Amino acid sequence: LSNDPDDSIFYSLLVQSGYLSVEDADINNWCSIKIPNKELMNVWKEFILTSVVKNSMQVRTLFDNVNHLSTFDRDIEYFLSDRLSYFDLDSDQKEKTYHVFVLGLLSAYESIHYKKPLSNRESGDGRYDILFEREDFYIIFEFKSISTVSEADNATLSALSQMDEKRYFTGLSNKKRLIKTAVVFCGKQCFVKSVEHTW
Repeated sequence: LSNDPDDSIFYSLLVQSGYLSVEDADINNWCSIKIPNKELMNVWKEFILTSVVKNSMQVRTLFDNVNHLSTFDRDIEYFLSDRLSYFDLDSDQKEKTYHVFVLGLLSAYESIHYKKPLSNRESGDGRYDILFEREDFYIIFEFKSISTVSEADNATLSALSQMDEKRYFTGLSNKKRLIKTAVVFCGKQCFVKSVEHTW
């Protein structure tokens, strides 16, 4: 969780209502959150896969083009721009909305090769937004909110640079591919840029 008062209230509400639980709290009041049990995992899946995502197969195939990053980026842009029309994106809450939506989306995957996505974990010199691990690759997601579309290119470059500068990949195995994905949004418009990390 972050030190931002609005973030704290938002996540505290989810924790207090039991939809998320706290783990790994430290002396600075930073902590990680997780979906606490299988029953609530099913609640998240029901919400993401049936209430928000009308065609669950699109979730299952979202990473089919991960070997072609420009196509992969377009797939995510289309998916998020289309699905987030279900949300009222308050100007002060947009980044959290995207973050929680993608976290819930990734948590809805069912696969023997799948590991639960990690959110707001300390790594290197900071905290990544989301780390998603599959059998043969990692993806680190960084979310940025912008005021005008003209800021999109600079914001994506800034998000990608932040991952390197803060070494969010510390502790990951260099035997796997690492894809760094910047998700930048202006209202309901979404801009995605992925690059493969060179170990």
